Amino acid sequence: MNILLLAATISVAVTDPRQPSPYPDGSRVVFCWRGDLWEAPGTGGVIRCLTPSPSFESFPAWSPDGSLVAFTSDRSGGGDVYVMPAGGGEATRLTWYGGFDQVVGWSPGSDSVYFRSDREASPGWIYSAPVFGGAPGLLLAASVEGVSRSPSGLLAERGFTEWWRRHYSGSASRDVWSVEGGEWLPAACSPLDERWPLWVDGTGLVFVMEDQAGNANFHAAGGADGLPVPLTSLDGGDVTFPALSADSRTIFFEYRGGLWRLDSGDWLPVEVPLDAAVDDPFPRHVETTVGTFTDEYSIL
Repeated sequence: MNILLLAATISVAVTDPRQPSPYPDGSRVVFCWRGDLWEAPGTGGVIRCLTPSPSFESFPAWSPDGSLVAFTSDRSGGGDVYVMPAGGGEATRLTWYGGFDQVVGWSPGSDSVYFRSDREASPGWIYSAPVFGGAPGLLLAASVEGVSRSPSGLLAERGFTEWWRRHYSGSASRDVWSVEGGEWLPAACSPLDERWPLWVDGTGLVFVMEDQAGNANFHAAGGADGLPVPLTSLDGGDVTFPALSADSRTIFFEYRGGLWRLDSGDWLPVEVPLDAAVDDPFPRHVETTVGTFTDEYSIL
């Protein structure tokens, strides 16, 4: 009996990679794609899955020392904080909560993971979960979205508009604040939404805000006239979910369904080409009738 085995490897376009996080020197990047975490060279190339499982993983964050990746996973039923070795492997669970704990970053010493949670009936407060054992502790008792470290404390994004809302200016807009020793100080002065604050060595406070053309681009605080200074001029889309490498040199971000990067020395954005080399399954598609009145579906 002769048996013919057919196998093929095809290149699949990686569309909408989400929530990138760079290795400390920017040489690699981890991101969420199709519900798993994937790793790629910082300049692009073939991607590698770090969490091949039926659960949904999101919001990865590389530790400042490069040894661990923290992320949020629903493998426990809700959305808890986990850490795993930087190259992939068995994950360790850090939080046990029925709601959703969203990873937002790390402590400077890589010994605690910062996460956003609605525990204690206070939506959006920031907590810190020790990596090597112990209960999470309250870090910031305020409802915030984006959080990052600065040389003197924390940078926090507060407001009421969602990240996807465009062209809003008003009392509910998001603002960036500097938090030092329990004191809150406005860090940028604009009537528009200021999002995703980052502290970049040599530049200072950098955040995302709409420019005059209505596109969300990178801006720096503290211009000569007190207004934010545009750093990029990407057109036809918005910069979203930026993340800065620990050495403060490289920023990865989402833009127009792709993964992009820029060097904080020249602020020139370039797209990162991603290649998912996968086995081509046979048959390539399956057709199934599920009912006349179906109002929900899931593609696996």
